[in-house]
Amino acid sequence: MSLSEQSSKYFGSNMRRNGANYFNENKVAKINRGNLAASTQVRGTKNYRCLFKAEIKTTQKKVFLTVRCDCPYFEKGLCKHLWASLLALEANAWLKKAAEKNKIVVEADRDDEDEEDDFDDEDEDFDSSESFYSPFSVASTPKSIPWSSFKNSLSVKVTPPEILHLKNSQFADNRDKLLCFTLDQFAQNQTEQISLRFHFRERLKSGKLGTFKPTNLSLNRAQTGLSEDDQEIFSKVIESADGFLENRFNISYHQRGLNTASSQLLQGILIPQAQVQATLGFLSERGRLFFTETGVRKPHDTPLSVSHKIWNLVLRLVDHNKQNYRLQLDITNGDVSNNIKDVRFFGNGRYFVENNVLCMTVVAERQLQSWIKYLSRTEPIVVKRSELHNFIEQYSVIPNAPEGKWPDDFDWREQLEEFRPKLRLKPSLQDGLSPFDGELLFQYPRADVTPLHPERAWVDKDAKVIYLRDTDREQSVIGELLKVKGVRPAYRSGYDDRNQMVSVSPIDLVSAVDHLDTLGWDVEVEKQKIKILRDFEIAVEGTIDWFDLSITTTVDSVCHSLPSLLKKKKSGESFVRLGKDELAIIPEEWLRRYELLSQSGQLKKDQIRVGSERALLLESLLSDVPVVDKSQHFAKIREKVKQFKTLVPSQPHKTFKGTLRDYQSEGLSWLKFLQEFGFGGCLADDMGLGKTIQVLALLLDYHSSPRPSPSLVVVPRSLVGNWLDEAQRFCPKLRMRDASGTQRDWTSLENIDVILITYGTLRQDIGALALINFSYVILDESQAIKNQASLTAKASYALRAKHRLAMSGTPVENHLGELNSLLSFLNPGLVDGSFWAQALQKKASSQDPNFKLLTQAIKPLILRRTKSQVLKDLPPKIENTLYCELDGVQREQYDELLEHYRANLLPKLGEQDWKRSSIVIIEALLRLRQAACHPGLIDNSMLTSGSAKLDVLLEKLEEVREGGHKALIFSQFTGFLKILADQLTANKIPFEYLDGKTRDRSARVDRFQKDSKIPFFLISLKAGGVGLNLTAADYCFILDPWWNPAAESQAIDRAHRINQKNTVFAYRLIAKNTIEEKIQQMQASKRAIADSILEGDGSLMQNLDLETIRALFF
Repeated sequence: MSLSEQSSKYFGSNMRRNGANYFNENKVAKINRGNLAASTQVRGTKNYRCLFKAEIKTTQKKVFLTVRCDCPYFEKGLCKHLWASLLALEANAWLKKAAEKNKIVVEADRDDEDEEDDFDDEDEDFDSSESFYSPFSVASTPKSIPWSSFKNSLSVKVTPPEILHLKNSQFADNRDKLLCFTLDQFAQNQTEQISLRFHFRERLKSGKLGTFKPTNLSLNRAQTGLSEDDQEIFSKVIESADGFLENRFNISYHQRGLNTASSQLLQGILIPQAQVQATLGFLSERGRLFFTETGVRKPHDTPLSVSHKIWNLVLRLVDHNKQNYRLQLDITNGDVSNNIKDVRFFGNGRYFVENNVLCMTVVAERQLQSWIKYLSRTEPIVVKRSELHNFIEQYSVIPNAPEGKWPDDFDWREQLEEFRPKLRLKPSLQDGLSPFDGELLFQYPRADVTPLHPERAWVDKDAKVIYLRDTDREQSVIGELLKVKGVRPAYRSGYDDRNQMVSVSPIDLVSAVDHLDTLGWDVEVEKQKIKILRDFEIAVEGTIDWFDLSITTTVDSVCHSLPSLLKKKKSGESFVRLGKDELAIIPEEWLRRYELLSQSGQLKKDQIRVGSERALLLESLLSDVPVVDKSQHFAKIREKVKQFKTLVPSQPHKTFKGTLRDYQSEGLSWLKFLQEFGFGGCLADDMGLGKTIQVLALLLDYHSSPRPSPSLVVVPRSLVGNWLDEAQRFCPKLRMRDASGTQRDWTSLENIDVILITYGTLRQDIGALALINFSYVILDESQAIKNQASLTAKASYALRAKHRLAMSGTPVENHLGELNSLLSFLNPGLVDGSFWAQALQKKASSQDPNFKLLTQAIKPLILRRTKSQVLKDLPPKIENTLYCELDGVQREQYDELLEHYRANLLPKLGEQDWKRSSIVIIEALLRLRQAACHPGLIDNSMLTSGSAKLDVLLEKLEEVREGGHKALIFSQFTGFLKILADQLTANKIPFEYLDGKTRDRSARVDRFQKDSKIPFFLISLKAGGVGLNLTAADYCFILDPWWNPAAESQAIDRAHRINQKNTVFAYRLIAKNTIEEKIQQMQASKRAIADSILEGDGSLMQNLDLETIRALFF
């Protein structure tokens, strides 16, 4: 068996196919080989080097072939570059005899990059010089080679690398040939299309190109008769062709098309007018376009270039003699002008050639060939001077005449006329179902003309003015008409009224007429002009609980309400009949607005009543129309919504400790806006922008005045500590009750401002909670209620409160239906049980106009600011602490461990000799820190158990990923990183990993920096705390903080460094009521002690006293 046959089982089918393509495309270069070693260079995304080393085991009848490639794919397995190289080496007979007699075993070499490379260029088995390779094995020959041996090898074994590229040469004689395309005059005269014939030109030894030799080619793009460059050009050109030339006297085009010629040998192709400029320009740029004149056998030797300018024909009057003017026809482009007698036109007037430049014209497009024919004659065509006015009058109305340019002293002027388009409609059949036929008219001041009207101008001899039809605009408005929904070309076989150019579907008639009216068209139906009723007036009156809407318009001094107009519209008709000869159309925009308004309320006579809970929906529906506000409450809401984009910052209560940033003050103002009008809203700021502080400032301000009931805040268990700490820090006057534990009393709520509970408590105690009228109900991380059918969501709906708020950095995680659930909590009745809810279903489209209106309506209810929007005035690095509450098995394990050390370690520490137990003390502190991270770090059987830190971290990482950010995750414990890695893998979330055993550090860093699909990098302190540039990340999570400022800074500075464009957010995860919190509390006064504990370097005993050690365990 051959080398490739034996090696194939080590390579996948796709890998072999792609590698074979590389080999067939001659992408394997610089092939160097010795007896037992070889190297190649493969041209892929970049140049990759492949190395091969063979070891023959004669007794085992095996050849162990060790391979290596420096492409990134080789890290995970073999690659297509190696397979392409094996095929190339096999073609050069490398290991041929060895493969025939022995079994090939392929092994990948992935030794550490820092170790000596077994494939070094100085390997004894071959010389890797790029200029040539040696056919001799240095191991079996002397270092000096006799000239005679080398000379003989040159003729037998040495092959120049270039020959490898000619192995599958397209030409038997191996000469360099160039594919050319020549403009064929004979075919163009027959087809009236641009025709290109195929020729080859050989490159002579002198470097010049030889004569043109006609050739036949197949339109099969995979043919073997072309070089790679020629194949690319040929494929590009035939993409634009629409016909072909079989031979010089049998021209096939249009009717048969290219698809019928895929296997035929053809002499040329036809290029449609729309593709001429691009196709010829492409061939010109590649130097492949040539020209053959009529009656000349051979093409011109010089390639044509193509002008990008289009030349026009201009008719001039020039002096001939005293009695006459002479007509002169010029071909012009800007300031350049040539008499047509000096120009040879080709291709039925489509182009002319001047100084090897091909120039395209408008002759064929405007059918001006007859003008060229007659005005090219030697006999002049003259106009008597005395008949000048008659000539101008007659010439101006000739259809499709060349542009006229008259001398300045003629005292005649041309004026382009304006017109208004009109569409006359009439039913094709009186059945109410058939389309309307439409006649186009252009209403000029002097006449109404159809597009087929022959006259192109009107002449005023007395004023010496030629009034020209604006034919360019006529074509433009026809195109404009055909783009209107429901309007189609109206040609029907056997129907001879050519003026009926379009038809309009009865279903789309109203919208089409409405659209045309906005475009400036007049529309008639059966000679009755249609009125478009646009000037509706809306009046809103009502109280805080409801609003009544009146929609009216005035037509001929008569006031009509919109509901009454709709009643006059007969079933199946598109128009409203206002009187005997009056037709009116209600624009679709108003029909849709009325439908949405009626769906949002109840129809009462000629008014629509809408509940105040849908005030923002009402405002959205009326935002772009004038409204008469007879309701002060609604007018105030509209004014506030208009000011929503420019919120005036609100200062917190005087008892608030600290300072709000500008955007936080604006957030407080928004929260008060919601409070004023009784709206529920969602604060959806990016993670780390201080949502909790803004809400606490609101609660402090609200409860600074006596309130009949407390507010309820529902949070995940992991955030209870954060809320209590933030409240104590910023709002110490706010009376908080932590009801997240097992001891809860809902009967005594006096002297309490805010009650804090978990979502679990909400579900368990909803029976009691639903009976309490809270001031505020606030859901933190409100994505917890995204599923409307969940017990948590149903419990939240059952809560009673005067005001409702939600907080979430990701209010919509998966689909729009989650927003439906959130709105049902925040503003009951806004979308509940109505067709508005359909706009927020899982499969709803953001292009749905109802969805757009709804999102506009709820925009004031959701405030979201991203870091890039508000962090311009903040420092480039912001550090935060996330507190985690241990519970369940983890809390039990930690407490048991702590009690063990209290009972068995501390009593043995005497005042004099306690330092002898330093190793035991360090180990105890280490174990407690591990237990605070994850129980699996203490007990391997608990690797799949829950962890407070892991729960908080995974939730935050999801926010980071949803926001399109990247994060670095540091830990001193590689075991914790691997537990996290398992979780990410199970959730199919890509990541990079680096610890002390990682060897390909630079490759992993490069992938993280460049691959937008990799959001996370898990890094151990010792492996990645220094020396890495990871500016793609703008978040850092420190899972087990080191308290060493230098070490922390070094880790965070992997992201926070030069070229970092975003603010970096650093988060420390601290387990509450653990040794971590004790060390955190010691930081300010005993920084050196905390550093010693976590460094574990033996300096602990030099910095701690016995009292401090005992304090760490209590």
